[in-house]
Amino acid sequence: MFRRLQKMLPVLLSAVLLGVCFLAGSAVASECEHSWGDWTGENGLHRRECSLCHRIEDGECTYYSIVLRPTCTEGGYTEQTCTLCNDVVQANLTDPAGHRWNDGVCTLQPTCAQAGEMLFTCTVCSEEKTQSLAATGEHTVVIDAAVAATCTQTGLTDGAHCAVCNEVIVQRQEVPKKAHEWDMQNIVTVTPPTCTDGLEQTKCKHCDAVGTRPVPAVQEHGYVVTVLPVNPTCTADGHTETAICPTCKTVMKHPVVLPAKGHNWDVMMHVEPTCDEDGFCDRSCDRCGAKEQYVRIPAAGHDYVVQSAKAPTCTENGYSASCACSICGDVLASRETVKALGHDFKSESKREATCTVNGMEVLRCTRCAETKTQTSEKLGHDLAVASTTPATCTKAGLVLKKCNRCAHTLTQSLQALGHDEIYDKTPATCTEGGYTSVSCSRCDYTDRINFTSPAGHKGVLVQQVKPTCTQGGYDAYACSVCGYEYQQNLTQMTEHTWAPGLITQPTCTEDGYTSFQCLYCKQTKTSNTVPATGHKLDNPVAGGNGTHAGACSVCLAAVSEPCSGGVLSCLQKAVCAVCGGSYGNPTGKHSFTKWTSINNSLHRLDCADCDTVGESTEKHAFQQGDFIQEIRAFGYTCKQCAHKVWGRPIGDANGDGEICTVNDARAALRYAVGLDTPREVDRSAADADRDGNVTTADARLLLRASVGLEEVKRSVLFVDENGNLPN
Repeated sequence: MFRRLQKMLPVLLSAVLLGVCFLAGSAVASECEHSWGDWTGENGLHRRECSLCHRIEDGECTYYSIVLRPTCTEGGYTEQTCTLCNDVVQANLTDPAGHRWNDGVCTLQPTCAQAGEMLFTCTVCSEEKTQSLAATGEHTVVIDAAVAATCTQTGLTDGAHCAVCNEVIVQRQEVPKKAHEWDMQNIVTVTPPTCTDGLEQTKCKHCDAVGTRPVPAVQEHGYVVTVLPVNPTCTADGHTETAICPTCKTVMKHPVVLPAKGHNWDVMMHVEPTCDEDGFCDRSCDRCGAKEQYVRIPAAGHDYVVQSAKAPTCTENGYSASCACSICGDVLASRETVKALGHDFKSESKREATCTVNGMEVLRCTRCAETKTQTSEKLGHDLAVASTTPATCTKAGLVLKKCNRCAHTLTQSLQALGHDEIYDKTPATCTEGGYTSVSCSRCDYTDRINFTSPAGHKGVLVQQVKPTCTQGGYDAYACSVCGYEYQQNLTQMTEHTWAPGLITQPTCTEDGYTSFQCLYCKQTKTSNTVPATGHKLDNPVAGGNGTHAGACSVCLAAVSEPCSGGVLSCLQKAVCAVCGGSYGNPTGKHSFTKWTSINNSLHRLDCADCDTVGESTEKHAFQQGDFIQEIRAFGYTCKQCAHKVWGRPIGDANGDGEICTVNDARAALRYAVGLDTPREVDRSAADADRDGNVTTADARLLLRASVGLEEVKRSVLFVDENGNLPN
């Protein structure tokens, strides 16, 4: 027994030591001095974990708010930040306030062809934007003078262009060169004529150009054969004859080489040649009789054809190269079959199976593009509870589960508890309705229900006030419950009752009038104003400085006033209509700067300071305006004197404002053949060639102009305000 205990003693000691160690470890776990990690937040909850025992603390986030106001381009919002985990949530989003633009500054003035630009600045954030200003479209016309054509240089017709944008307003047409005027009195013979033409020359009377002309031959060519013809043989070339003119040495007939004909062999074969052995024959020419015996015919040689080898693939057999003569079939190398290799698959890519995705491995042959795929089933999620948010009166609770293998989460909601309502009734008053207040015993929820209308005042008549000419009438009431005072049955004020008026007569310097007063409220008014009569001077005397003085015959006051009346001209003073004295300062010369229209063709420069008529006249500088549909004509305004006329351009036969179109050609053709009876202005606009009649030639000219083959001369018919030719 003792020996058995002695043998078991080591085992018992080991068990006791293990028990002590287990108890010590339990005490350490329950008494952990936590080393907490940082708070992390998500979905309104925050949590942290002890790095020693892995205990987790969590709770609902508590936020503090910062209101960020909207700017011109970005919306505003309330930024809520948790006091523990710094989780940030944005709420109460608002739209951007938008820019507030100033009136803008013109940074680029528009011209006739180039658009301008306005610059606008936001008064809040100083951001800038630009806006285009449409081009004015009004050209500054410059006349391009005509250039006369000469015998060496082409000329140009009159034209016009814009001095600002260089746009061509009237296209200049090229005038062809003039023909040279040759000096036919001074002709020089350069080469006298013989059996060939001679040559004469002279000069242009206006330039240094030299003109030439041929002089016809005076005799025929002679004909002399210098080389006789020779016929070709089988082995030698021949040629034709050669002839020249003995007078001018011109070759009249050049020799032509006739190539040798070559032998025409008649062959008698003895031995036919093969690929590797010569042949032999006799032959004779049937033209010249030449003969040759035992002529060797060289062997042709083998024509070996090589067929390339084909390497075997994974699925198809190959073969080696072969070589044989295409004439005699001699074989140098025979074709042998090479068996297919079969696929050599190696792993190209591999994806392990996850919770939601099947595993897959792609195998590819190392010798060809063949692939095959092997798959494995997905694992599915291994979910465990991560955190729980309890439900409140208005918010559902939340249970969060996370997968142990991946980042997948699953949330399950807990139904909200609903409010534990407490009711408090408030009765209605005269002006405010009643209601029942509702609050919750668990949270700060409040509400109002069961609204009733105000009871209204219970009025008692206190006083009746009648209307007057200064105040309206009314009935005064007071509420018997709350004492509130108010008015009802309001009436308008009565009109004033005016006493007879008192008339005040006008004087030399003050207006006259009639004054009235109300019989009840004593309010006054005036009417029937009569202007002051003004002073009436008796024998006014000119002061010589543009004034005159005298005594008023009515009020006897001494009066001094400026001279008036009369006309001041550039060369003479004005004469005062009151005292007869001269006044004013003439300039001593006329200022002929005022344009005055004379008629639809001319305007004149008159004096801008007086009524003197000038002598300088010019043609109007008309600028085309908008097309006026009612009279079917364009408005034209002179840029200098603003004289306005109406006109129909030549070529606008149908009066639609478009010049030289297919429709104009059609209208002119109908006028010409009598299908339409046009007005006189339509007929004149259709007369494109300006010969006084509308014919098919005008229709053809308009049609060619519509496609750019011809150009109708620009001209305008002036019309009256009804669109007709003036009488």
